[in-house]
Amino acid sequence: LAGCVECKVMFERESFQADQFVLLQLHMFSSALGALPLKEISIHLSRECYSDCCTVSPSQDGDSLMLQPYSIYSHTFSFLPHTNDVNRSIHADSIHIEIGYRENEHPVTLTWSLPPVSRGQPSTRPPPNFSKKWSRLSNSCETDITLRESRVGLYIQTPSPSLVGDLHRLDLILENKEESDISNVSFKLELVRSVGDSPLVTSLEHDSSIRGNALESTTDFAFKQNLIPIGETASKFVSVRSLSASVQEFHLLVNYDICCELGEQPLLCSCVKESRSSINIVHPFKVTPYLTSMKYLPIELTVRSEESFLLHMDVTSTCPWSLLITDSILKKNPSLEITQLTESQIQGCVIEHEESLSETFCLQVDGHSVNSTFSIGDYVIKWKRVSYDGSEEFNETTMTLSLPHVFVKDIPFSINTIHPAYGKIYEPLDYHYIVFNKTLYVQEFEAG
Repeated sequence: LAGCVECKVMFERESFQADQFVLLQLHMFSSALGALPLKEISIHLSRECYSDCCTVSPSQDGDSLMLQPYSIYSHTFSFLPHTNDVNRSIHADSIHIEIGYRENEHPVTLTWSLPPVSRGQPSTRPPPNFSKKWSRLSNSCETDITLRESRVGLYIQTPSPSLVGDLHRLDLILENKEESDISNVSFKLELVRSVGDSPLVTSLEHDSSIRGNALESTTDFAFKQNLIPIGETASKFVSVRSLSASVQEFHLLVNYDICCELGEQPLLCSCVKESRSSINIVHPFKVTPYLTSMKYLPIELTVRSEESFLLHMDVTSTCPWSLLITDSILKKNPSLEITQLTESQIQGCVIEHEESLSETFCLQVDGHSVNSTFSIGDYVIKWKRVSYDGSEEFNETTMTLSLPHVFVKDIPFSINTIHPAYGKIYEPLDYHYIVFNKTLYVQEFEAG
C-alpha cells in the first residue's frame, strides 16, 4: 500500500505577511487499483501550535474522504501566524495519513518526512496526461512570516543645499493612511556616514515648548508618539549642523502598532516604514587671501622685517541665499602688528550669490622674527542667512579660515622713496629718500 501513494505539499507563496492567512496545499496521488478511504490527514509543522490547523478528517454527518485511483486529491489548510513568528520561517516537517477500510479495524498509518518523496514506484504506469499534471506540482515546504505592509506616508523635507556650519532643519512627516488609528509610534533618525566624515552637532525639538540640548558627534536619535488617529499627520523636526562640505544621507525608520480585523478576529500587528533623503552641504563663501606691498605689487609669501605689507581678503558668496556679514576678525600672529584699521570693513554688508566683498589689513613684522617662517593667523567671518520678509529668524554662524605662512627676510640696508602720486607741469615734485642702515658699520652709497 505504501508504494501506491505519493504526496506533495506546497505553501502558496514564499512569504506571508503577519495579517494574512498562511495557505498550505496538500496534493495526494494513488496508483492502487481501488479507492482508498482516508480516516485522517495531518501535516506536522516546525511550530507545533499550527499542526492542529493542518488536520482534516471525515465530517460527523458521514461524508468520507476517498482517494480515487489515478486522480489527484487536493486540500488547502489555512491558519493565522502568531505575532512572535514575524521574521521567522515555518517548515512542514512530515505528513501523516490514516487509511481505514472498516470502523472496527485498526487503520493503516503512512508517514512521509519532508521534503516529501515517493514511498515506492507506482504499481502500474499512470496515463501520460496524468503524469504531466502530477509533475507540474512542485514541493515547497518552507515559508517566511514577514511584517505587515505599512500603509503610511513618510517624508523627510529639508532645503537643499545646506551650508557648512549652518543649523539646517529636517522636517519628519508621518501621514496615517491606515484604516484605523496607529499607536506606539516611534521615530528613529540615523545619519548614514562613511569613514572619515566629520562629526555633527545636532539638536532635537519635540515641539515649540520643549527644546533639546545640543549633542556632539550624534549619529542617530529617537523619539515616540503614543497615538496618531486615522487620516491625521504627525510631524517632528530635527536641526543638524555639519562641519564639512559633503553629501549626507539620512535614514528615517518608523515603527508602529495597528489592530487589524480578519473576519471577526482582531489581530495586533507591528509595521515598519523607511525613508531616505540626501542633503548637499556646501561652503557659504570662497575666501581668497593674498599679499601685496604697500605699492600693491604682489608678494610671494616673503616679507621684509619691520616693513609694512598688505593682506587682502576676497570673499565671494557660493550659496543661493542672501547672507549678512555680522562681523569679520583677523586673529593675527603675535609677531605681527596691525598698523591701520582694526575694525571690520565688511560688517553689516549683505552679499548675494556670486557677489564679492574685500577688505585689507596693513601688517608689519617686528624685528625679532627674522629669517623664520610663521603663520599669519586666522581669519574669522561671522554671518547668518537673511529673510527679507522677516518670516524666519536664522542663527549666527562662524567660519574660520587658516591663513598662509610667510617667510620673514632681514634686509640690512634699504632705501625707500616717498613722492606724490601726481604733479603739475612746470612745478617741482618733492622726492624723499629714506635710507635704512641696520648694520653695525657706516655705509657709503651714491644717489642719482
